[in-house]
Amino acid sequence: RNERLVIVLAEAMSVGIPCIAYNIPNVRTVFVNGISGFLVNDILEMNVKINELYTDHKLWNKISKDAILHVKRYDYNNTLPILDLIYRRELWNSNYYKQLVV
Repeated sequence: RNERLVIVLAEAMSVGIPCIAYNIPNVRTVFVNGISGFLVNDILEMNVKINELYTDHKLWNKISKDAILHVKRYDYNNTLPILDLIYRRELWNSNYYKQLVV
């Protein structure tokens, strides 16, 4: 219930493994319930979702394909330009950069 490293979920989704995780804020940032994985509130719900995925091959395949597509938004090639802009902006506004220019 206290999963803080949601990168594990993104890694699993990137290779098509449907994820089932507790419905907590960090997890909700990584995938969409019923599309790229399942959010559950307790162990009983988790058991139901595990059984659904295990017995329904069409559902497994659908979630697997959707997870691969969904997680591409976190791909290095998609996030690098955004991070680059953030770092450049912060450096430009920082005193450190201003000291270098002077």
